[in-house]
Amino acid sequence: MPASVELEQQVEKFIYGIETGSPLSQGPELVVIFEWLARDVTRFFLIEPAALAELSPMQMKMLNVSSATINKVAVKLANKLFKRRDNQELHAVAHYWQSICSRLDENRAYVFYPMEPEFDRRIHSALVAVRAGADLDHNEVADLLIKLMKDVLQHFFLQTTELVEMGNIGRVMLNLGVESVEKALIILLNKVVRHLTPHQFRVFVEHYAQLSKKLNEKPVVGLGDNASLALTGLTAV
Repeated sequence: MPASVELEQQVEKFIYGIETGSPLSQGPELVVIFEWLARDVTRFFLIEPAALAELSPMQMKMLNVSSATINKVAVKLANKLFKRRDNQELHAVAHYWQSICSRLDENRAYVFYPMEPEFDRRIHSALVAVRAGADLDHNEVADLLIKLMKDVLQHFFLQTTELVEMGNIGRVMLNLGVESVEKALIILLNKVVRHLTPHQFRVFVEHYAQLSKKLNEKPVVGLGDNASLALTGLTAV
């Protein structure tokens, strides 16, 4: 997923603060990362394809409500779980973000994760069907959307929470937040995605297909001082 300039700069700022031993807690900087991340995710995976598909005003309203819910929950959880962490606790988090937010070219950074081969196959199978003019299975496309969003939630947010110690209260808050996001996605699925026209489904599939990038033999330069990570054979989102 292409990272906004704001997200890229915030990741660099957070990593720099951890690597240089800043006396100030970098927890608040991590919270801002999640604020921009939530905006980028909802924009790239929901708002942009919806606008391209020219959804109705009512459909866009429901989509915007779901996006706002996801953004609100992400920022609220990040504040509760990370804001007061000391920098020692956040070293592993900085290393993780250094590995998933990288510049794949000179123009911009991307946030990525290794996609399951079977899921990658499903996306490209849907794309082949779209370009051949075949009818798409609405349930299949809806399932692809939900899978994408759940994967993004897991790799871009939940993975970070696994790198810090968390008590029972924090774990309960996290589970409630995840349930809220998944509920918003299910509402979006039932009220909007399942009712798209064949043309709108095609627009969504085309949009998702372009977010899948092969990193074969392509060096990935991580953000932060002296950061580099060589990955091959992965699919980035």
